[in-house]
Amino acid sequence: MVLRELGPRDLDEVPPLELATVMAAHARLLGWSDPDAVYRATLQTYGRKLLTGAAAAPMAAAEELARSMRH
Repeated sequence: MVLRELGPRDLDEVPPLELATVMAAHARLLGWSDPDAVYRATLQTYGRKLLTGAAAAPMAAAEELARSMRH
């Protein structure tokens, strides 16, 4: 599930709500016991592979919002 393709944007340019929505969808399947698994699945959704500090930072910022999405 991708709301929009990443395209030329960097992950830190994805709006937090959009990123949190994708993260929450993965967390519903994976759970939050291993947040890195959610981060990696989110990266794959956007066509990225490496969980670097630069990639993790926007997801860490959106994590609280993603955790609050309980659909």
